[in-house]
Amino acid sequence: MTQTPNAPIYSACSLTAIQRSILMVDDQPGYLELMAEVVEEYFPELHLQTAPNGEQAWQFLNQGQALAPSAAESQSHWIYPSLIISDLNLPKISGVDLLHRIKQDPYLQAIPVIIFSTSQAEQDILRCYQAQANCFITKPSNVDDFFTVVQQIIAFWLNLVTLPHFPPQEIP
Repeated sequence: MTQTPNAPIYSACSLTAIQRSILMVDDQPGYLELMAEVVEEYFPELHLQTAPNGEQAWQFLNQGQALAPSAAESQSHWIYPSLIISDLNLPKISGVDLLHRIKQDPYLQAIPVIIFSTSQAEQDILRCYQAQANCFITKPSNVDDFFTVVQQIIAFWLNLVTLPHFPPQEIP
């Protein structure tokens, strides 16, 4: 197959094609700072939103549902997350409880949720998959590996995977 010189290149899943956002939930400020560095350096077009605990993450996620479609000015400050990366051991609402809430909510359930934890316990991994985590990834112990893993997570979930449009237009 030959390509004409002026033919457009397919980029439907490209981060530049659609405003994308990640919500990272972690009670350790260091991890939030590292995530911000990765996004700033490698994915500057991506909007990073953070929450230090499960309760604030849940309030944040419900803020988008509360906005009326006509509230365009308010919506410009709130971007529906394309991906949620959450620690497992969170204060107030645990990562598993947050995951349960997200996957039971018809407005949020299609958002991929990655559990990103230092835990390697088989029971934690199993609980997360039973709660419908899209994947469980163990946080690397050194900064270079952390940068590499986060880059791979973002590239896979926001560039390779085809996600539905958020927020959903109709709830089944």
